[in-house]
Amino acid sequence: MPSNVVSMIKYKNISSVAEVIEECGGFKNLKRGDRVLVKPNLVGWDNNGPYPPWGVLTTSAVMEGVCAALKDAGAGSVEIGEASIKCKAIGSGTTEIYGYLGYRKLVDKYGVKLTDFNKEDFDEVEIDDGHKIKITKRVKDCDFLLNVPVLKTHGHTVVTLAMKNLKGLMHARSKSYFHHPDNLLDHFISLLAAKYPPSLSLIDGVYACEKGPLHFGIAHRYGLLVASTDVYAADVLGSHILGYDVDDVAYLIEWAERHGRSKNVGDLDIRGGLDPAAERKPLDWDWEWLEDDSGPPSFKKYGVKNVKLYKYDHTLCTGCSYMFNPLMLILMSSKKESEDLYEILTGMVMEPSPDAEKTFLFGKCPVDRFKDGRGCANAIPIKGCPPSLDTIIKVLCENGVPVSLDQYDKYRRYIMDRYLSKPDIFKVEDFYMGEIPPEAAPRV
Repeated sequence: MPSNVVSMIKYKNISSVAEVIEECGGFKNLKRGDRVLVKPNLVGWDNNGPYPPWGVLTTSAVMEGVCAALKDAGAGSVEIGEASIKCKAIGSGTTEIYGYLGYRKLVDKYGVKLTDFNKEDFDEVEIDDGHKIKITKRVKDCDFLLNVPVLKTHGHTVVTLAMKNLKGLMHARSKSYFHHPDNLLDHFISLLAAKYPPSLSLIDGVYACEKGPLHFGIAHRYGLLVASTDVYAADVLGSHILGYDVDDVAYLIEWAERHGRSKNVGDLDIRGGLDPAAERKPLDWDWEWLEDDSGPPSFKKYGVKNVKLYKYDHTLCTGCSYMFNPLMLILMSSKKESEDLYEILTGMVMEPSPDAEKTFLFGKCPVDRFKDGRGCANAIPIKGCPPSLDTIIKVLCENGVPVSLDQYDKYRRYIMDRYLSKPDIFKVEDFYMGEIPPEAAPRV
């Protein structure tokens, strides 16, 4: 039976983690000597510019608090596992991110093990009738699954919290499969959480990400922790804090209907002394696009003409989403001279326009769909899963869309500077447990 109990407190320091867990009885099912698997949200990295982790990655200070709390509770072994985006061109990978953030400190101080699910074995399981996925074998090897997502809104699912963070337990191809052409993403998220319910979900709301889940979103400091042994209760409260009710989030609607749960946040047993209404700070989840679907509003500002970048849809997976934003930004530097219409297709359901002289196929999915050139006057592949920035620039420049990194570099420096200019709010030390990289160094 669901507990309906969820705790919420203000984050002060790493000891706050143990406090929020105690408030919800989060370790009531943790036995001394249990094997614990901790799943943070370390979605990916990007070394093409300064990387702002606030609201994007699970806060390292919170992860240290988790390790300390587990040690004090008598956990037998603690394994931190993740399957971050793999892309050598941008320096992204689970092991790499562990290194960037200084997770070696957690190994040395608490004796934890660091695991990259991408390098481990997977089990194939049926998630729904006829739909199979591959899930890391580390799940069945643990006694206690501790899920540590970040408080974020999301361009596909409105919010991404405890349930959606479980996607990181899967093989990369299964993650892509979740972005099914039949728009089954929310359905699969609901089923995944039911099949692999976390023993405890701890939402890291020290920072929140608006228009997430990636580093091109806007970070805000909330200074909150939310915890529950009931994954639905955790997500209902997390959604509420971000400004969304259950009826705004498709996978929560399905969960409520499938499991007979109340959609009212007021029916939760909220502990910790905070008023949910007072902590509710609504954030936008969707990006604006021009009415003719030719690109974001900034395309008009920068005079981008005759190149249509259609708005991403539910089939654009996280890997290509990671490179979609750089694509959008470098197009703002375009000096295309031809009056012919060029278009860029992404994901698995977009169709070419009969008016387009050139159709760029961004990533493996559209490249595979239109490898015979079907419906395209001139199909031009931008290969990769996801494509690298160098590949994107090379293909565009060679095919009549001269672009540069100028606008992309300016934006990357701008978003980092906006955080570093407020060191009392966006604290570098919340993430780096080792040597702080020069581009993330606090201002003097």
